[in-house]
Amino acid sequence: MSSLFQYTGNPFVDAGISALTNWCDKKTPQELTEADIKKALPEIANLFSQGAWVKTFYTTFSNGVMVQPSNKGKEREKWLEFIGDLVKELQPLADHGSCVACGCRNAIKIKKEKRGLLRSEVPMASGSLNYYSFASTGADYCGTCAIAIQVSPLVLYRSGGKMILVHSSSEKAMCSWAKISINEVRSQISLRNYTGCFTENFTNPQNALFRIAKILIQDKDDWKSDPITIRIYYFTNYGQGAELIYYDLPNRVFHFLNEVHHSEELKDWDKIIGSTYFFKKNNSNIYLNTDDKSEEEYKNNNNVIYEDLLKDEWIVKYFYNFLQRKAYAKWELVQLYLKEVRQMDKQRTEVIKRVADEISLVIQRDESNNPKRLSQLERANSYGTFRNVLRLIIKDRIKNGAERPLFSIEDYTERLFPDGALCWRETQDLILFRLYEMLHGWLKERDIVIDEVEENSTTEIE
Repeated sequence: MSSLFQYTGNPFVDAGISALTNWCDKKTPQELTEADIKKALPEIANLFSQGAWVKTFYTTFSNGVMVQPSNKGKEREKWLEFIGDLVKELQPLADHGSCVACGCRNAIKIKKEKRGLLRSEVPMASGSLNYYSFASTGADYCGTCAIAIQVSPLVLYRSGGKMILVHSSSEKAMCSWAKISINEVRSQISLRNYTGCFTENFTNPQNALFRIAKILIQDKDDWKSDPITIRIYYFTNYGQGAELIYYDLPNRVFHFLNEVHHSEELKDWDKIIGSTYFFKKNNSNIYLNTDDKSEEEYKNNNNVIYEDLLKDEWIVKYFYNFLQRKAYAKWELVQLYLKEVRQMDKQRTEVIKRVADEISLVIQRDESNNPKRLSQLERANSYGTFRNVLRLIIKDRIKNGAERPLFSIEDYTERLFPDGALCWRETQDLILFRLYEMLHGWLKERDIVIDEVEENSTTEIE
């Protein structure tokens, strides 16, 4: 006999499928039976008719049966009546169909109005005739997928006055998130303390996305072999103004976070993240001092690293402090980022590390109060200037009797600057990070700090 459910790629349908699978203690959606659905729906109706859960339906199913004023006090009865009509349409998967989600069953029509499903039955749908094909009213969903949509609030994550729906390319991630959400729901039931959808009081959706990724990583230890992309839909289906924004966490970033979580670098990573929350003032980022604050006090401020990771922008510049000449972590954390997120060639990272280590030896020979070559590397603000500093360092090494070159021509063209002027800032950041990691103690002993006049100087390097 054919199954009732399989993942469709439709976020609301898939959320409901994962919710039903977990609620009915099944391992896969394909194991769900009609008997399972009929047993689960009255239990879910008991939950949804609780006051805090009824409020959830204003955000998810605007003007649906649960929130219509005429149904007040009869929410459970009316929801079961509506869902009962959908149960009559339960059908196994077939080879084709007109349902926009599964494509394996024919779409249904609401009998009284002879229409498809509207915003009151499907979040973010429309009632406009011009929105759908053939000037029809309502979206074309089959009854089976419509049931899944109706139970999707079980796995939503409340974010202020909006909801977050978690969707993933990985069935394993979908099941894991459903288990986490349903466990929280069952806790409400056992304690008879109904608070609505799972929430941790995040109102910043980007921060919530990284929190969700962290929860998933903590739930399982074996994500390494799984391609995991996560998309969250941050939405409200409220009648006065529906809104939807989505954010994508790429597989590369998820696996970086997973590797960090299971490494000795986690403590340093958490400190770096804690130092990069900010607020805007006069079009500038003002970073918060979170040392003496609890996470609740700052977790909804923007975080520049989270924002840049989602935009696929370079973040190593946040791993060190230019003014204090201090690295916030070890090279191993940078290496994880370069490997997992930037997918940088291992030989390139090794060459940059070796070159930086050789430069640190040159700098330690400078006994002045402000080592010239380090200052010049820091002040270089163009590809040409940075290359010139490296040339001067090569000359210093020759004077000091170095037995081998600082780098070969192949290292220069293929690893230090493989894209020429396009990537020189990356190389500068990596070299400075490694220098600060290696030299911070040496610099601190000599009380060497950046001179503000020198920092702003435009004097030619020679």
